[in-house]
Amino acid sequence: MAVRVQDIDVYGRGVARDEGRIVFIEGALPDELVDYQPLKRQKRFLEAKVGRIYEESPARIAPLCPYYEQCGGCALQHFAFEAQVQAKERFFTQQLQRIGQTSVQELLPPIAGKPWRYRTRTRLAVQYHDNAVRLGYFARASHEVVDVSDCLIMDEQLAAVLPGVRDLLTALLPKRIKSLSLHRGEAACALQLESDAVLPLDVLEDWQRRQQGNWALWLNAECVAGDAQGLFYDLPAEAVRIAFAPQDFTQVNPVVNRALVAQAMAWVAQSQAESVVDFFAGLGNFSVPMAKRGLQVQAVEGVREMVERMQAVAAQNAVQERLAARREDLFKPSKKALKQWQQQDLWFLDPPRAGAAELLRAMDKDKMRRMIYVSCDSATLARDAQILAQKGFVAKAGLVANMFAQTAHVESMVRFEREH
Repeated sequence: MAVRVQDIDVYGRGVARDEGRIVFIEGALPDELVDYQPLKRQKRFLEAKVGRIYEESPARIAPLCPYYEQCGGCALQHFAFEAQVQAKERFFTQQLQRIGQTSVQELLPPIAGKPWRYRTRTRLAVQYHDNAVRLGYFARASHEVVDVSDCLIMDEQLAAVLPGVRDLLTALLPKRIKSLSLHRGEAACALQLESDAVLPLDVLEDWQRRQQGNWALWLNAECVAGDAQGLFYDLPAEAVRIAFAPQDFTQVNPVVNRALVAQAMAWVAQSQAESVVDFFAGLGNFSVPMAKRGLQVQAVEGVREMVERMQAVAAQNAVQERLAARREDLFKPSKKALKQWQQQDLWFLDPPRAGAAELLRAMDKDKMRRMIYVSCDSATLARDAQILAQKGFVAKAGLVANMFAQTAHVESMVRFEREH
């Protein structure tokens, strides 16, 4: 029986209804009329893959990647780039309405970014079959690794080294690694291997010497060959440089990140705040630009090592007098810390997927008036927006940032103000 696809879900699957039951259809696009092949039946919904397509979406295109049908790294290559961004924007607004019972008063144009070659950081899986090495991403709904020699969403410098990385892993046999990651900064690249084995240093050093460009090789958290200080990224509009190590969290998409920081700083300026608390501050992606603009910044992070790294970044950008970094469990905030944070003009939040419900529930609604929230999960953002709505906050403006093109992942940012 044919069904009409209504939209896509958080995994990029088409969403339809068949006799009242929700059907999530892998490979189907909004507005298409399709048959489906059931994969897994649940009480309230059905998981399926697309069968025959009776009415095809005008946004359906041929995927460019030869690994797309097997690889689990991308979910939307069959969906035209502009349509992907529009669908993510719809998903963002629908989640706010359905879960958060709210909507943004002003929806700003999305930050679209680039469709291809945008990732400057990626983690790859490794599998061994006898003496053969598989290097790539997990197959869809599987723990089998799809062996790849290129990745079209990966930065060119990182993709170019994949054959050489596979040769290195083969040369290290019988020593094995668990996984690896690749990183590109403004002036250098790094390969990080994760392994409990004692690896031969001469093999690692030889690989590093033979690479074109400035490459460093890291084993776990230690640089064993090349320049350990060579990784950094710039925010040119803010005159900020942020040094990082492979184990640090950084955004994968520098073009979108720069645009997101620029919009955030515009909202910060609009707020006329003089002091701000930046929660889940990481290395200072937002904290350091705010301090550069003259705000007194309290940067709060739950990981001690990140606090130390952020302090170093603040000093490198000459804002250590305006940026105070501290460690605090933001999922169990103390009353003493809350009292101090609520004396500041603005709260800035950039939480992980879990969101910031505990922090927002603990907040005294009469103490704060302005807030900016960056989200990597629309469902938890919507939940937290409902908490804020109950405390009198209104979503004044928001936007979607297409940080992960060709995937269904939705990044967004919302500016909240308390009106009563």
